[in-house]
Amino acid sequence: MVKALPIFEAAAGAAPGDASAEEPAAAFLDLLEGRYLAPDGTDEALLGPGFLKHVAAGEARVLVERLGVQLLIHQQLITDHVLPR
Repeated sequence: MVKALPIFEAAAGAAPGDASAEEPAAAFLDLLEGRYLAPDGTDEALLGPGFLKHVAAGEARVLVERLGVQLLIHQQLITDHVLPR
């Protein structure tokens, strides 16, 4: 039930909308499709659709263990999500 609610904030690079806006509105995603968390310290401009905004370690653990979000390592991020674009 929680997975269907669009209450999870998208990363800045993953948010749709006008990139020229001074302060873009936050976009929210559900977890029905594949969603990802990038490694700590990743520039959000590198992230594409499906990435959630960075969260604290405890929240990340719940997202990964209970809600099926995939926590990527640097190699996965680069090879699967950055280079193909």
